[in-house]
Amino acid sequence: MPKRTKEDDEALEKKRQTEKEEARREWKKEQDRLAAERKKAEEEKLAELARIEAERRAEEERLAEEARLAEEARLAEEARLAEEARLAEEARLAEEARIAEEKRKAEEKKKAAEAARKAEEAKKAEEARKAEEARKAEEARKAEEARLAEEARKAEEARLAEEARLAEEAKKAEEEAAAAAAAAAGASPAEVPAEGAPTEGEAAPASEAPAAEGAAPAETPAE
Repeated sequence: MPKRTKEDDEALEKKRQTEKEEARREWKKEQDRLAAERKKAEEEKLAELARIEAERRAEEERLAEEARLAEEARLAEEARLAEEARLAEEARLAEEARIAEEKRKAEEKKKAAEAARKAEEAKKAEEARKAEEARKAEEARKAEEARLAEEARKAEEARLAEEARLAEEAKKAEEEAAAAAAAAAGASPAEVPAEGAPTEGEAAPASEAPAAEGAAPAETPAE
């Protein structure tokens, strides 16, 4: 076996270094390829995940949109039903108010008719009361007139009686005076009547009879 020289060792070392460098390059190339494949796979995985996420989000958005639309439809239906209920309630209240107003007007009309009837009754009662008062006043007036007439009649009778009494007293006084004068002259009292004295059977006129001293004339009743 030939002895290796320094040049052989250097060439061998250079060859080994070259092979080593080549192997390193191949390894690096393989690593780069693997890294690129990993990167590509990662990118593809990320893209798939992004696609899945996008699909998930799109589905969520679709479902959310459907839910939103369903909620809007539900709220719109509730609003429609609430509006219908409100309108129905307003119509019911309006009908109740109309019936109550008609009832109130009928009650007012009834009360007005009752008040008018009572007013008419009160008017008639007042007229009857006034008529009764007028009748009683007329009766009282007539009774008062009758009383006054009766008092006047009695006063007239008393006046006439007083005049007759005074005339009788005057007649007696004249007769006594005539008798005294006849006695003084010596004649019979029956034969010589007093001058101006009425004869027997005649009464002195009531207007000529003197009033008795202290006698008051009869009062004329007030009308």
